[in-house]
Amino acid sequence: FLKPKGFKIGVAMSGPEAVDFLRNSETLPDLILMDCMMPGMSGYEVNAEIQRLFPGMCIPVIMVSAKSTEEDIIKGLNSGSHDYIKKPFHQGELLARVQANLALKDSWRKEMEANLSVKLLEMILPHQIIDQLKSGVKCVANDHPETSILF
Repeated sequence: FLKPKGFKIGVAMSGPEAVDFLRNSETLPDLILMDCMMPGMSGYEVNAEIQRLFPGMCIPVIMVSAKSTEEDIIKGLNSGSHDYIKKPFHQGELLARVQANLALKDSWRKEMEANLSVKLLEMILPHQIIDQLKSGVKCVANDHPETSILF
């Protein structure tokens, strides 16, 4: 039901297959849906491997499982999942959670890019200039596009 909504789907039928898929993929997925009960390697173990292979990367993982006790949910979240959905689930709920996690990932990416931009500016510009740029104060160069200003 996600394909008609415009999502591209990659499928792995076991934990080791999921890890191999991630390891060998040219681009990482935007989001992972997985069960905690998989052949060869549990979803908890796959989460640990994702964190080991891609430290600092924000790949939202939504665990979808029939294991539905409070302890199961806590274990799934503590293993690195960003969300947990109990089976059987409603398609609308799953879609809403996928969209919410993708929106959070996008916000995180934008914040990381902004932080990187500030760090780059700090390497080349005086702090007073950076503060002026952040506050929106107009510079002389704004009114004179033909002018170059060196700091």
